[in-house]
Amino acid sequence: MRFDEERQGRFDILIGQAALAGQERRFSEAFEHLQKAEAMLAEHGITDAYDWSGYLDLRMSIQENSKDHQAAATTARQMLDAIDPMPEGFSPRQQEIIQDSLVEAALLRARHLLTLPTQEAAAELGPLIDSAVHWCERLGRDGDEREFREMRESLAAHESGTA
Repeated sequence: MRFDEERQGRFDILIGQAALAGQERRFSEAFEHLQKAEAMLAEHGITDAYDWSGYLDLRMSIQENSKDHQAAATTARQMLDAIDPMPEGFSPRQQEIIQDSLVEAALLRARHLLTLPTQEAAAELGPLIDSAVHWCERLGRDGDEREFREMRESLAAHESGTA
């Protein structure tokens, strides 16, 4: 389900205000706008992958910039779990934008998981890296692909006890 034109405009304004406040390091104001945007998404039963991915990507970015790394990693996981990388009814360019956001979420989540010494983190990290490498190849994100491959090598070395 998507917003009607009027609500889409209001949602876009909230997202824009949150982005501006985040850029100006007015984080509490940015989070207020994000909270209102999320309430709109929930209240109207919006399932549109483009709106949700944009919202989650911005929330993740503002959380990271405000140094709330744990919250950003949690948002990244939420995004990775909830957003279809190839939603039907979207142009190839819109799908590419969504996929770029998912790669950013995967980078943030993977970097966070590498700081955790648990088996659970390693179990999540392996499939995450495999999926991210695939999307990086498709999107031509060579630098990110190299970083994910280095993460894979680091994880393999750690699991084999040679790290």
